[in-house]
Amino acid sequence: SGTTLNEWATHWLDRIAPKDIKPRTLAGYKTVINGYVLPTLGKKTLGKITAQDVRRMHDVMAATPKDPKLRDERSLIPEGTVMLSSTYVLLAHNALSVMLSAAMREGKISANPCDMVNRPRKRKLEQQALTLQQSMDLLLYLRTHRSHHELALWSCYLLTGARRGEIIGLEWDRVTDSLDLSWQLQRI
Repeated sequence: SGTTLNEWATHWLDRIAPKDIKPRTLAGYKTVINGYVLPTLGKKTLGKITAQDVRRMHDVMAATPKDPKLRDERSLIPEGTVMLSSTYVLLAHNALSVMLSAAMREGKISANPCDMVNRPRKRKLEQQALTLQQSMDLLLYLRTHRSHHELALWSCYLLTGARRGEIIGLEWDRVTDSLDLSWQLQRI
């Protein structure tokens, strides 16, 4: 097929995807396709896109600063700059894969190059908890410099390990000598 990825993306986003993909997912696909996939691969014809091109797109995205202001001046990226997340690279891969699968179904290409490449993996961030001494220092600071409400809120966070929404959602009838968070228990 002499169809470029730019041409196919326009057709797919306007005519095919809205019938098959949920609106919120499609909105995410549009953003990542127009922002990253097409600038990297858009001029290539569908049949010429290779697994190497898909990997190159992954690499380009992984080396792109999260802050749009830093994207124009690649040579001046400060050390420690936060790059696009691995989840966003995965979204781009998934969007391209779904779009090329539709091209395969319509006979535009014989194979999907995304199937020949390992999907990017989400980075696992190491969670860091406060030490006992840091927790005590925080509570002491809040006790002397902030309101009693903030002290109570942070005490709940630190002593229960509950998330923000769980603490905010507490109702007075669940606050006695102990906090009843059972309303938040979920079976997964």
